[in-house]
Amino acid sequence: MHASSVLVWNIIENSLLCLIFFILNIQSKLRTLDLIAYCGYKYVGMIAALSLYLITHSLFVYRCALVYVSISLSYFLVCYFF
Repeated sequence: MHASSVLVWNIIENSLLCLIFFILNIQSKLRTLDLIAYCGYKYVGMIAALSLYLITHSLFVYRCALVYVSISLSYFLVCYFF
């Protein structure tokens, strides 16, 4: 059930990105498969943070890991495009 929900939301997210690129006439080197890959990276960070929470049972560790993963993913995506 959760996997189906994530799949549907991922399809909606990628469709909206493609539509926004088309409407705003944004010329990018990214293609549809690249967008799917980059939108999927957030799940890796969430799984890593959740795994740390399950190992340590500490909400503080979970939040720190989530902040770290979010910042590092943002840095990676911004530095890749510019």
